[in-house]
Amino acid sequence: MKSKFFPILVLLAINLLIGLLTFRDYGLAWDEPLYYDYAESIGYAYSPQEWFSGEFDLEKAFGPSASDHANRGPAYLLIARGPAALLQILGLDRASAWHLINFLTFQIGVFVFYLLCLRWMDPLPSMATTAFFSSQPLLWGHAFINSKDIPSLVFFILSIWSGLVMVDSFFKTSLPRTQVYLVLASGVLLGLLTCMRVVGPLAGLLIICFGINRYLFRKRSPAKISPEPIRYFSLLLILYPITCLLITLITWPYLWPDPFNRFIDVLRFMSSNPTQLAVLFQGQILRSDLLPRRYLPTLLGLTLTEPVWLLFAAGLIISFIKDGLLHRRFDTKSPSADTENHTTYPQSHPSRDEYGLALAWFFIPVVYVILRTPPMYDGFRHFFFILPPVFLISGLAIQVISKLVKLISVKLILLSLLLLPG
Repeated sequence: MKSKFFPILVLLAINLLIGLLTFRDYGLAWDEPLYYDYAESIGYAYSPQEWFSGEFDLEKAFGPSASDHANRGPAYLLIARGPAALLQILGLDRASAWHLINFLTFQIGVFVFYLLCLRWMDPLPSMATTAFFSSQPLLWGHAFINSKDIPSLVFFILSIWSGLVMVDSFFKTSLPRTQVYLVLASGVLLGLLTCMRVVGPLAGLLIICFGINRYLFRKRSPAKISPEPIRYFSLLLILYPITCLLITLITWPYLWPDPFNRFIDVLRFMSSNPTQLAVLFQGQILRSDLLPRRYLPTLLGLTLTEPVWLLFAAGLIISFIKDGLLHRRFDTKSPSADTENHTTYPQSHPSRDEYGLALAWFFIPVVYVILRTPPMYDGFRHFFFILPPVFLISGLAIQVISKLVKLISVKLILLSLLLLPG
């Protein structure tokens, strides 16, 4: 089987085998039980019988932990509560059922991350980069027990990928109806992400900036199609965000009484979380709202495997010194060649605007955290969404190594060494 999807199917099969053998071994995190109670209660908000009963009380939809979870958007819980309930009917206990659903959700993110990698790399380096990403011990453990930040990570990846596909469709021979469908689908995914985490609009902003930049500098690419500007910007700047807003409102009952003001309140709350928890950092017990600026950079350095930042640095260097690497061809069926210098470049590589999107995806939140030092606890789980671009850029180095090494046996040895720390 020579399909470009064969490598990722092999990786997913391995991940699923390991996950199915181990998902029952994970205990409950401290806030999981109340969060799953919230999942079981949220259906109340969508019951017509309750709406017209004359005794409808929205607070009942937030479960026994309304004071803590009411302002947390339940989009993921709405999606996952049905499958989790089915697994419990089939005999799994509640914790194991949710852990399996969480893990399967992570695998969806792994697959879509691979699709992102294919925009930058050939299939085998894409698979290696995806395996490198998915095998990180930090993410692997959270993939079972973290039903807040792992789904947010997955939907951030989904929102970025779908947004890129959406923008691409306007510069290809796509049917107008298909373009509208892609805009709606991207808006739905962004709306679900925004419900899960108020940082979700960042993904939409990145895509909109990408789309504007792609249009303004469309003449520098070999794309032959130039979209009609009024239609293009109407879909990108109006339909896309409106769809996001509608889905966010539909899936977030807490906002219903006063959507605008409640969303602003949540945004303020999450931006400077007043939660004061004890955090162990470098041998000291510190308050979560008094952490030093080095907290996030230190955890990024300590909690990811050793090759990550070496490859990330190499990827940054490669992207700037290798002429042509950031010139993505729209036709990737055959390698692009610099006939003057007799150089053949990878079959896929990022455009400048796509590479800039990845840099902004990582550096904007990191700079925000370093400058503002918002309260953080439980490591940096709230910022897992910044990790995919780190591995995408690392993948540029993996791509070059793959091109330099010809022997399959040597490639397998190098891949094993890459994954060994995980």
